[in-house]
Amino acid sequence: MTTVAYRDGVMAADTRGVRYDMPRICHKIHRVADAIIGFAGNYSDCLVFIDWWRDGHDLKKLPEFKMYRGESDAPDIEALVLTADGIERWTEHFQRDPILDPFFAIGSGAGAAMAAMHMGADAAEAVRIASLVFTSTGGNVQVERLDGEPWTLMTQSTFEARAAKDGVIEVEVKASG
Repeated sequence: MTTVAYRDGVMAADTRGVRYDMPRICHKIHRVADAIIGFAGNYSDCLVFIDWWRDGHDLKKLPEFKMYRGESDAPDIEALVLTADGIERWTEHFQRDPILDPFFAIGSGAGAAMAAMHMGADAAEAVRIASLVFTSTGGNVQVERLDGEPWTLMTQSTFEARAAKDGVIEVEVKASG
């Protein structure tokens, strides 16, 4: 229930979280040492992954996860890890998958974000577009840059101002019915 997108050294994610069917604001991108980590999945499991990364991400010392849904419960996490060496996708089984494509996305809105980036959108705009078609993606857009600039939070008015400055024409979409 998330969209995290990467393109050109920039990672972006929505800030909508849901707990007990109630929306909340949460940050899905974290800067840990020399890495930027964006995640989708169970928030508690994602925080365990971040702690494991901070502790040296030793594959011989995997963290223990609480079993929420029974003994065979695997962690519910997918992560994008961006370092100076490139971008990697990490699975819930702690398998590393180097991303060779120029852009990538994870989460429930990944398909929409990937389509947007194929059409030229940057990572932040791709997340915003995914939020138009997935109710589980929403809120503001958190943006982190590998170049060390501090993160930013993009609101709808930020996107509108950028579109006006860049001469982008936005089409208003109205629900039918």
